[in-house]
This record gives sequence, structure tokens and C-alpha cells, in this order.
Amino acid sequence: MMTILPAYEPYLLTRHPASFYEPEGVTGRRRQVNAVIRKVAGLHKAVLLDMEQRFLAIGKIGTGMDSLIQNEANAHKTDGIHPTANGYRFIALAVYDCILYNQLPTKSIVCFGDSITREMVPITRIAIPAI
Repeated sequence: MMTILPAYEPYLLTRHPASFYEPEGVTGRRRQVNAVIRKVAGLHKAVLLDMEQRFLAIGKIGTGMDSLIQNEANAHKTDGIHPTANGYRFIALAVYDCILYNQLPTKSIVCFGDSITREMVPITRIAIPAI
């Protein structure tokens, strides 16, 4: 399981009004969602990859060209939530390392998408080659 990524809040608030995230706010909502993910992982003894902490540790979330989250400088839009190609590469390497380190099965992975905006995202099932 993976925690959800941090967002660049000023851009996110152009997509949804601040009232949408009340009473906890954008950061509070993300923390709540990630707390639930951590709890479910713990209850099911599932491996947890804390992508939120990894992105925060790198610190490249903002308006710079090197941001791992899409912005005007690197994607020509005020997105603030979706990773850039380098952001997805960072996620892929972290997932790969997590799979190897924890000796997880590699026949298939089920990916669930969700966001702090509670939009519905389809479930995708992908097969990956044996390592």
C-alpha cells in the first residue's frame, strides 16, 4: 500500500474551493487519508510505502521547474497534484525497491487510484515481469 502524495496547495485551491476541504483543510485531509491507509496496512499486515514522506523529504513540491508535481514551469498548467515524468519515475523506483526489499510477489499488482478530492478513479490491473 502507498500513502497519497502531498500537493501544491495554492494550485489545488484553484481546482476546488478551500471550503471543499473544511473543516480540516487540504493538509489535514491528506493526513486523515494517509492515517487511514496506514491503519488499514497495519490491520492487514500489508507493506506500506510512505510516498508522502518520500516526496516531502525530497522537497520538490512547488513552482520550480524541478518540482516533482506538475506546475506552470514544468507542465504549463496550474495542476499542483499530479506528478511530473520525474515524479512518476521517482514513484516507480520507490515501488520497485519496496518490492525487492520486502520480497513481494511480482506476478501482478493491483493499483487503486483515489485522491483527496474523493473522485472516482478506475481500478487497473497490470502484470509485471518476474524479477
